[in-house]
Amino acid sequence: ATVQALHDADSDHSSTTGGSRQTRAYKLNTNFENLCKNLLVNQYLFTVLDDETIRAATVTADGRLVAGLGSYRVVILGYAQYVSVEALEKLTVFTEAGGTLILVGDTPKHGLRLEQEDAIAALMEKLSDQPTIKRYTASRLLEAVAPVAHRDLTATVTKGDQTNFLMADFEAPDRDVTFLVNAGYTDTTVSLTYTDGYTGKATL
Repeated sequence: ATVQALHDADSDHSSTTGGSRQTRAYKLNTNFENLCKNLLVNQYLFTVLDDETIRAATVTADGRLVAGLGSYRVVILGYAQYVSVEALEKLTVFTEAGGTLILVGDTPKHGLRLEQEDAIAALMEKLSDQPTIKRYTASRLLEAVAPVAHRDLTATVTKGDQTNFLMADFEAPDRDVTFLVNAGYTDTTVSLTYTDGYTGKATL
């Protein structure tokens, strides 16, 4: 929504031009891309939820945002200057139920319709009173994510390239699954440690 709001509908798409013309939309795209890479390199798989999906999501009593087949305890709102009033209301309910909202970079100031700045400002003020809302810079994002993205398993690369190793956690009603991927071309050795002492079963 923010990229669309910053886009110039001119003949040369000036809002997305790179190089010496570092426009707001171009910088926004670069910042968001780097945020995503930072999460992946540090083994945090994520799902991108658009404004419409958040509006349609439900919030559980234990502080989870349920959208489709996904259930989320942590939502990162990165570089979002434009957010619908309805989506921000849903995120307010999410934090009130105990969910964690992490703001990175720009914070919402505009709605998706004209003259909604006052409504957005009121919701942001209400959100600021919640203990589960955090404001961080991109460089300190992992400090905010690590304490709330609890894992029973840690994976450490002991040989190979850390930047090509990806890890994702999935929860299902009958089991938890940790998915490990070597996205590089060299052998990688990974040490798995379960915090509860479980020896686990690995399938290659």
